[in-house]
Amino acid sequence: MFQTSYRSLKTIIKHVLGLHPSFPSLGSNTMEKDDLRLCQQWLKEPDKWFDEKVVENYASRFAIWNHSNYAYAFMGARVALSASIYALDLKPHHEVIIPGYTCIVVPNAFKFAGIPVVYS
Repeated sequence: MFQTSYRSLKTIIKHVLGLHPSFPSLGSNTMEKDDLRLCQQWLKEPDKWFDEKVVENYASRFAIWNHSNYAYAFMGARVALSASIYALDLKPHHEVIIPGYTCIVVPNAFKFAGIPVVYS
C-alpha cells in the first residue's frame, strides 16, 4: 500500500494541477503535520514511553517495510552510528570516508572509536 504524508500528497496534487508546490517552513524542514499529531498522541501516553513491546513492534514493522530480516530502534542517531561502527567491527587501522559537509556527530563517533576519517 502506498503511504505518503499530507504535505507530500498536497505537493503531488498541486504538481498534477500545474500549480506551484508547497515548501516546508524554514522552522522545520522535516517535521510535517502528521508528525506533530503523532508527537501529540505520544505525549498523552507516557505509560508507553518505556514499553519494550512498543519498540519491538516498531522495529519488526520497520523490518517488514524495509524488506530486511532485522531492524533495531535506537534512542538517537548518535547511538545508532556507534552501534554501526561496532557491528562493522571497524578498528583504528581502518579508514572511513565521510562527506566534508556533515554534522559534527559523525566524525566525533569515529574519533571516539579511534578510527581516522577522510573528508571527501
